[in-house]
Amino acid sequence: MQLRFSIFFILLLLGLTQCKNQQKPDDTLVAKVYESALYESDIESALEEEAGNEVIRAQYVDSWIRKSLFLEKAALSKSDQQEIVDLIDQYRSSLLIQKHKERFVDRNLNKTISEAELNDAYASLKNNYKLRNSIFKIELVVTPAEHADRLDLINYFKKKDIDEWRNSFASQVDIHMQDTSRWYSWEEINQYIPHDLISEEDIDGDEDYFRENDTYLFFIRVYEKIDKNEIAPLSYMKDKLERAILENRKQLLLSEYSSELYTKALQQKKIKIAD
Repeated sequence: MQLRFSIFFILLLLGLTQCKNQQKPDDTLVAKVYESALYESDIESALEEEAGNEVIRAQYVDSWIRKSLFLEKAALSKSDQQEIVDLIDQYRSSLLIQKHKERFVDRNLNKTISEAELNDAYASLKNNYKLRNSIFKIELVVTPAEHADRLDLINYFKKKDIDEWRNSFASQVDIHMQDTSRWYSWEEINQYIPHDLISEEDIDGDEDYFRENDTYLFFIRVYEKIDKNEIAPLSYMKDKLERAILENRKQLLLSEYSSELYTKALQQKKIKIAD
């Protein structure tokens, strides 16, 4: 990544420098280093709305001058130039190959995953998927402490009159995690509940919890809990397993494609290996 960025940066600078060698009509020259010129339009294009900021403008001009000096010095070194050409050739080849692979995979990869494949992958990998933290099937509701039906909400919740409890919220709900079919990690839950009100260890499965502070009321309904260090269930690992299956397919597809290209080239006598 760093090499790619460096080459792109060099190409960009060289391109900009070459453009600045040309005289621009009806434009104001701001700075010149040897044969490279910086015009007012260049600054406006680079800085856009900040072009009028004198501090940022001065910093940009100073940076351009210093970079131009380095480029001028580098241009005098034939060894540097050859190294850059070699790097550009390497990067161009890598980029062409990568783009071709991506297009080939997009056109040919089967992205349909059956339940059987998912189950087989889970059976073979599940021992690697031990939970770092507990996960929960949960309903979490956070409302302002001054909720208009505060007392009713608390009473309905504690009496487990859940239908009345839900009907009493109206629109005064700040947070509502209500998809009880999915697993939530403790990190997802805890970002909405102050650490001093309840901990991961405080919560058991199939229980209700009410907490409050000066600002909010916290209603927590736990339907199921799997403790940390236990094996994660398939439903929790589904997305990760699907990505792993597709990645394996992708690598196999590319390997087969590489072999196909090699075999075809041999048959067409496009490959010659010297004795």
